[in-house]
Amino acid sequence: QGYGKGLLSTVRHFPLAALTPVYDRLGQTTSMPVRVLWGTRDAVVPFANHAKLLNLVPRAEFFEVPGSGHTDTFAKFKDVLRNHLLEFFAPA
Repeated sequence: QGYGKGLLSTVRHFPLAALTPVYDRLGQTTSMPVRVLWGTRDAVVPFANHAKLLNLVPRAEFFEVPGSGHTDTFAKFKDVLRNHLLEFFAPA
């Protein structure tokens, strides 16, 4: 219940469009690895926006999560998420 209220507050008050300068700076940083997992059914930040992000951060590793929305990735796709996180944060 608290998570849902927090997410709703974020959606209502957070300027998602204002992240372009943040993504642009991230794209200019060459030492930080970036991995993006994006649900194809995301209604909060629509999947079509991934092209803009990848344009701003061209070195990002991109993985779509078919059928996933914005928040159900943690519950319905936890194995996919866990595997990506373990691989991404594994020692080199």
